[in-house]
Amino acid sequence: MQGLLDALNGYEETLSRQNYLAGNEITLVDLYHLPYGEMLSNSRINVMFTIGPNVSRWWTEISSRPAWLAIKNGIPLQG
Repeated sequence: MQGLLDALNGYEETLSRQNYLAGNEITLVDLYHLPYGEMLSNSRINVMFTIGPNVSRWWTEISSRPAWLAIKNGIPLQG
């Protein structure tokens, strides 16, 4: 668990300077975290919202994307 917290603290620092992990535009680096972040969000601790304001902002932004919500909820995209 300490390794995860160390990584997320590093993310908090990185995200304090930029919008996403690899810069100011979303990339595969961010999208790669969606399934794992979802598991963490559903945990008792919900670490994605307790580690810091920048990780929370980033997680809210990437996890609320319509394409991810469609995959997560099993709803086909329209249009």
